[in-house]
Amino acid sequence: MSKSLIAVIIAIIVASPSIGQNRQQAARPAQPAPRWPDGRVNLGTFPGEKGHWIRQGRGQLASNPESIIAAGPGGLNSNLLMADVPFQPWARALYETRQANFERDAPHSRCKPSPGPRQVGTAYGFEIVEMRDLQRIFLFDIGGPYSFRVVYMDGRPHPKDLESTYTGHSIGRWEGDTLVVDTVGFNEGSWIEAEGFPHTDKLRLIERFTRSDFNLLKYEVTVDDPGAYTKSWTGGLISAGIWAPSCLSTFARRTIESKRPMKARTAPHDGTAPSFLKDARSHSLGAAIDFGRRKGTEATRQVDIPRSDL
Repeated sequence: MSKSLIAVIIAIIVASPSIGQNRQQAARPAQPAPRWPDGRVNLGTFPGEKGHWIRQGRGQLASNPESIIAAGPGGLNSNLLMADVPFQPWARALYETRQANFERDAPHSRCKPSPGPRQVGTAYGFEIVEMRDLQRIFLFDIGGPYSFRVVYMDGRPHPKDLESTYTGHSIGRWEGDTLVVDTVGFNEGSWIEAEGFPHTDKLRLIERFTRSDFNLLKYEVTVDDPGAYTKSWTGGLISAGIWAPSCLSTFARRTIESKRPMKARTAPHDGTAPSFLKDARSHSLGAAIDFGRRKGTEATRQVDIPRSDL
């Protein structure tokens, strides 16, 4: 084999990781977080742009070097050590059993919708779509159950007769540049995150989304569940932006290509994915929804939300 051919082969091997990375991510240079014309920070993309958020490594809400599935970077420095998580005895025993079973019973891997931290920590990322005219923010899974949840931004309280679901009922508000999401009404069919933290139907999550710059999103969540923990506790993750010309949310792509609408779970109602996504020719879920909005109010309302909520 000639020296020149050997040199070419070595160059290809060395370059392969960066080539694959470039296909998956076209990260922009660090720059300030984008803002809407009124000055409010934009946690997603603007109409016509492409991109979503994805965790850095397998970040944990609590530091656990003994995790069955090795964790990566991405957890906040302020996160608790696993030994300090205030489990009730039964909850710690259940967590340890799930670890001993190599997390094989994870509801997310069986395409069940997930609560906040598990949704944000999904390996395929998630997309934030703000529909300011409807005073709603949608959080979409990219992969897994292809579910989405609605964050109501119109000042409403949680319903008194709330039906329990996998994702709960979310209401949001802004505290400066941080989106604060308050969610209650969970059933007990999910894990709080990938490690296997249990919860009861008394769970309340307070999530905080802060876009520190164009490419980074800080996620912090306070877990308050008197049925499973002796006191509330807080953990968080860092997500990185994926801004690639060829980026296409899996949920949107499969819905666009499918001849039938895919099932998705909203909070608090179940329904089908927006039917206008099948007609959209865009490269992100956010752009597809914007496409639907431009088609008119009727198309936008095909998101499965009761008309009384609109």
